[in-house]
Amino acid sequence: MHPAIPFFAAAALLPVIPKNARSFLSIFAPAFGLAIITGLPEGSTVFHTLPGFTLELLRVDQLSRLFAIVFCLVGVFGMLYASHLKDAGERSASLALMGGSIGVVFS
Repeated sequence: MHPAIPFFAAAALLPVIPKNARSFLSIFAPAFGLAIITGLPEGSTVFHTLPGFTLELLRVDQLSRLFAIVFCLVGVFGMLYASHLKDAGERSASLALMGGSIGVVFS
C-alpha cells in the first residue's frame, strides 16, 4: 500500500464523519502512514505502464524514507495542535497536502 493513501482517504472522509471522530481520524491518518513507511522494505518499487511511458509510483530509499518520516511526524503533531478546530475543511486540506507531499517524496 502506498503511504499517501491514508492521507487522501482521511481527507475525503473528514467532512462527512461525525464531529467527535474528526480529531481521531486526523491524528490517526499520519500515524498510520508512518507505520506503513516503517514497514516498506528499502529498494521496493511500484511501476505502472501506460502506452508510451512508464510511471514510477513508489521508490523507497534511505533519503525518501527519512523525509517521509519527518513529514508524518510533523503531520501527527500538526493535527494534534489543530484538534481544537471545528471546521473540517482546514484539516481536510492539510491532510490532502500531506498526502501529496508523501507521494512526491516517494515518486
